[in-house]
Amino acid sequence: MNRYLPEPLYFGEPACFGWLHRAQRAAAGLPVLICGPLGAEDLSAHTLLRQAAEALAARGLPCLRFDPAGSGDSAPLEPQTDAVAAALASLHAAIQALRAATGAPRVALLGLALGATLAALAASRREDVAAVAAWVPVVSGRAMLREWKMLGAAGLPSVLHPDGSLESGGFHYSAATCEALSALSLLLPLARPAARMLVIDRADLPGAGPWCQALANSGVALDEATLPGFEGLMAVPHLVVQPQAMLDRAVDWLLQVSQQLAPAAAPLLALPPPGVMDLCVDGRAVRERALRLGGAGHEPALFALRTDRVGVSSLAPRTAVLMLNTGAERRIGPHGQFVALARRWAAQGSLVLRLDLAGLGDSPAREGESAQQVYPAKALADMACAVRYL
Repeated sequence: MNRYLPEPLYFGEPACFGWLHRAQRAAAGLPVLICGPLGAEDLSAHTLLRQAAEALAARGLPCLRFDPAGSGDSAPLEPQTDAVAAALASLHAAIQALRAATGAPRVALLGLALGATLAALAASRREDVAAVAAWVPVVSGRAMLREWKMLGAAGLPSVLHPDGSLESGGFHYSAATCEALSALSLLLPLARPAARMLVIDRADLPGAGPWCQALANSGVALDEATLPGFEGLMAVPHLVVQPQAMLDRAVDWLLQVSQQLAPAAAPLLALPPPGVMDLCVDGRAVRERALRLGGAGHEPALFALRTDRVGVSSLAPRTAVLMLNTGAERRIGPHGQFVALARRWAAQGSLVLRLDLAGLGDSPAREGESAQQVYPAKALADMACAVRYL
């Protein structure tokens, strides 16, 4: 199946997993780093962020999207770590990785929700960010934290522990993370994030107005839009409705600004193979690597992540575990649990494969079929492909 596919890679320390989308035509300008949210919002937003990268690459802008350390397929963090600081450090590492891949002196950032907030904070501390597009930024971390805590009052999973840590929406946030979120605010004095900015607010509950006013007062060339669709994006993954108006507005703006600020961007450089990510799990060395399975003829090239223990002979009898998408969630599973399970089972000697079925996660759909189909009709064929590999 001959079609464009992004390239998986690892970068930074702790290692982050990311996808590099090469421009599918002559480079039109600035490369774009895509910064997603954390927690439950990350599960819902994965397809939108992939679509944004694909749309930008199709119009000539190379992109990098990634999982910050401690989230998705990236290296885990210690339980008490400040995940906000870790995500911000990962964002800085991602900017360096994108610049190294493209040879470009400057980049643009596209962020969603908390990812937009962290993108603005990172840009305010750097000289190599030329433009920032922010989808529904979190203006007040304290307000967001309050919403997470209120889920418990609404009968949804939310537990505030005596040590100050929080479980909300199936994700654990350390006390240090909660403290960092409480102090996070875009209305505090900070350096100008970028000379050119786009802020897209949600139509149902707009909240970015005060920040937009502060940006305009600081001399930013600011474009604003209030568009519908964010509430449909924040549903559980199999019920998500993509906010097409928000996607189109951001892509068009980034292309326009990119052509103005960097009309002759450097082509994407050749990269070394993505390699592997080595981890220590329960005192044992575990290795994770990205794979493509199938892809012959009209079959899609399925994406999978293989996890196994370092030093175990490929000839030794051992258990093989195949983990499949739950509904429309990508291979990380409900609340990211499949990642931890795969690594722990690998530490015990098993070979574990986390697979995205065709049309889900990062596996392309079959020709003529739509993506995001829950339990697709040809799932058994995809499973058979994975079983043959195992």
